[in-house]
Amino acid sequence: MRYRTAGLGRWTLWTLAAALPLGCAALLLAWRRRRDGQYEEWWRHRERLRANGHHHDLARKGDLFV
Repeated sequence: MRYRTAGLGRWTLWTLAAALPLGCAALLLAWRRRRDGQYEEWWRHRERLRANGHHHDLARKGDLFV
């Protein structure tokens, strides 16, 4: 009769091997979304400053704001 010893089985190793890259990908996406959110807020603030006291005309939409 064969006795199994307590240890890591194949499923445990596969689970760990799959969980590590998925966890890293989730952290990367969370960091990227937070960074994109900050960029969007900056862009909206820029548009408010640019439009302050000016009418929106389509000819000026493509101009650079420095």
